[in-house]
Amino acid sequence: MAARILLCLTVWLLAAAGASPVVAQSPSERVDQGVLRHGNATRRYLIFDPGAASTPRPLVIMLHGAGGDANTAMSASRFNALAAREGFVAVYPDGSGPGRGAHSWNAGPCCAFAKNNNVDDVGFIAALIDDLVARRNIDPARVYVTGMSNGAMLAHRLAMEIPQKVAAIAPVAGALFGGEPVAKGPVAAAIIIGDNDQVVPGGGGPLAMGRGEARVAPAKRAHEYWAKANGCGKSQNIRAKGARLTEYKDCTGAPVLFYDVAKNGHAWPGNPAARFASQEFDASQVIWDFFKRQTKGAAGRASP
Repeated sequence: MAARILLCLTVWLLAAAGASPVVAQSPSERVDQGVLRHGNATRRYLIFDPGAASTPRPLVIMLHGAGGDANTAMSASRFNALAAREGFVAVYPDGSGPGRGAHSWNAGPCCAFAKNNNVDDVGFIAALIDDLVARRNIDPARVYVTGMSNGAMLAHRLAMEIPQKVAAIAPVAGALFGGEPVAKGPVAAAIIIGDNDQVVPGGGGPLAMGRGEARVAPAKRAHEYWAKANGCGKSQNIRAKGARLTEYKDCTGAPVLFYDVAKNGHAWPGNPAARFASQEFDASQVIWDFFKRQTKGAAGRASP
């Protein structure tokens, strides 16, 4: 049953993302494959490093959705071109699964193989951050995590459990489930959903991923959760290009933004190859513009 669910989900998500199993993103000659031994498993990732720098660089970790892999995350987000221009390192880890292209992340209540086998994905990403900081001239105060769908769910979990390692998150097309523990510290958050997402419904309810997966909470619970964790005051609604923006004010810990993207389904907004993606909202650019304003301070706070 789990294999059937993952197979159906893989086909749906690859169609939604418009992704190809072949890495075809310029400048692709700078993309390397990496491996990291964590626990009893050999974990793999792709890394785009724009080149040597005299000062430590920011790191952006992009987590694929359930049924995807590092290639689909790289293809959909197109972060390499931004990384080359802005000078950050982009990393695309692989989740776990029974076969190629059938990977998932253990975000707690979801999803699939990784959840069912209680894979330690928080430990893996924490170890990956430490390894890259040590070997790739990464600034530990400027480590950022984004992700799509199940990857977005893990981004939330990482921020809750290892906030000392993450300056900001940008979950895309993900959700919380309700009943999450109090975050261990503030983390800047820019949360992005599509107003026509039929897989992770903005109003809450069952995931369109087959039987056995948890119900998600309404999308507003995610920004309300981080507003509370980050000591924010009231919110205001602002018109943004291609989206409705909710911005929280007077945050004592870290800023919180929530984008509800118009005419966007379960896809990465701005991905030109995706059937259900709005082309009026460039998620990757919006995310990087938010990330580059966030730095983890000595006290563990993200300072804009």
